[in-house]
Amino acid sequence: MKKLIALILAVVMVLSMVACTSDNTPEQPDANQPAADTQQSVEPTESTVPEDQEDAAVKGGILKIAVTGDASSMLAHKLRGPIDRTYGCVIFEKLFNFDVNGTPYPFLLESYEEDTTNLTYTLHVREGIKFHDGSDLNADVVAWNLQLYKDQGAQSASFLGNVDKIEATDEYTVVLTLSAWDSLLPVYMAREGGCGYIVSKQAWETYGEDYCKEHPVTTAPFQFVSWEHDAVVKLEKFADYWQGEPNLDGVELCVYNSMLVAQAAMESGEVHAMMNISDTEVVDYLGMLGFNVVLGGIPASAHTIGFECMKEDDPFNDIRVRQAACYALDGAAIGEAIYGDYAKATTQYCLPGTPYYSEDVTGCPYNPEKAKELLAEAGYPNGFDTVIYVNSSNQVGVDTVTIVIEQLKQVGINVEIQLRDNAQYTTLIDGWDGGLIYHSGGIDSGAAAFVSGSFARNLTSGIGLKSFDKPDELYDLIDAGKAGDVETCRESFQKAQYIIFEQECMLKCLYVVMPVAVTTPNLHDSDIGATGGTSSDLWDAWLEQ
Repeated sequence: MKKLIALILAVVMVLSMVACTSDNTPEQPDANQPAADTQQSVEPTESTVPEDQEDAAVKGGILKIAVTGDASSMLAHKLRGPIDRTYGCVIFEKLFNFDVNGTPYPFLLESYEEDTTNLTYTLHVREGIKFHDGSDLNADVVAWNLQLYKDQGAQSASFLGNVDKIEATDEYTVVLTLSAWDSLLPVYMAREGGCGYIVSKQAWETYGEDYCKEHPVTTAPFQFVSWEHDAVVKLEKFADYWQGEPNLDGVELCVYNSMLVAQAAMESGEVHAMMNISDTEVVDYLGMLGFNVVLGGIPASAHTIGFECMKEDDPFNDIRVRQAACYALDGAAIGEAIYGDYAKATTQYCLPGTPYYSEDVTGCPYNPEKAKELLAEAGYPNGFDTVIYVNSSNQVGVDTVTIVIEQLKQVGINVEIQLRDNAQYTTLIDGWDGGLIYHSGGIDSGAAAFVSGSFARNLTSGIGLKSFDKPDELYDLIDAGKAGDVETCRESFQKAQYIIFEQECMLKCLYVVMPVAVTTPNLHDSDIGATGGTSSDLWDAWLEQ
């Protein structure tokens, strides 16, 4: 498998590179030096600054971060997928953030209270925060943002479906009144691509949605300057940032057409960081050269294959065919080929030993002979032809699907790859035109939050919304899990995962991945990758000159 991936990536290397010229070329690591120690996300990367410089961060410089695709939008309530989340964690700030253990804590909020008896969350907005247009962050703005998520958000029904009323009760207090209790609401507001990103109400009302789609106005330490599609998003420091003036002059998100081209940019000094890296050979190589490697402790993403279950004339409408495809796929081998030791084999959206893991989900373990038996039983003794959809901007998706196609071919299922750009694929997630889809979902907010955000009733958007046949029992379990105590929540989401992966076989979970980021030795205090694949805290980051 490694040879197959190596061949694919070797071809990719000849592609032309879209590069951001660097005003602050980082010092090139010495290839003869030993590899940097892998850092666990429970602690930020240790400083390598001389002791006499530790008390005085260097001012100035442009931090350049490599990304492997263009954002689908700059509308906070429309962001989805790992590429969008990479942009989001730099451009926006949230009501809540996650700590290193995956627990949400107030960020743009000063504090909050839960009242399970009266079904309310009371949010206390932090005072003294300015948007980049000079307007104030207050309760009215937060309430407006949450209402926008509820009315138009990409996953509004899953995140705010139980919220009946959103009310600013005074200048800095927002009360959310629920129809049924939802214990996961703080998680949704802390989740990258959730419902906690906050934007300027004044900018929206002054310039309109179309303007904001291309010109985000936020509270973050760096304010939007320009967006050259498929090339670079430029940000400059916001001197009135609420935590203090940033050290850096700006940040640029530089688009490269593959992970290997981004690696070359790191080596040449064109960029200082890569986040949520999908190629572990790139990580290992850069680590060998002396770059800082940051390994998160919470799984960042689950890599799955989804089946079209709703079309009667599609072979995957028959659960025996879906099971056959699952038996034909060796998720552990695929994960090892793509991510090496950074991938963990599992049958669901979490790892064994964690609260929401169900021992009852077998995931149809690798067994090609069993797959052939089921195909024959379903009326396909000679197999059949089908297609699989994948985001062309997601190189790890393309590499994973390449192996998936080869494994399915061994049991007679002949698959043609269908590449779609990020914007097309983002729409396709809800429902595809028959066959299969590759999907990588961010699970750093936990299995319960991901299942609820993707499979709850009355969704307007979500994986397989139009392609999965979801029983009412699944919706009931999700409702019970969100409304119940800790034990009820655990049991409900275990059973929900059993329905998704075993009973209905909507998806095959191939593997989950631990988040990895790489930074140059002269970048300090960025916390890139400290709590997840798309996490950072850049307001006090600085570049050693």
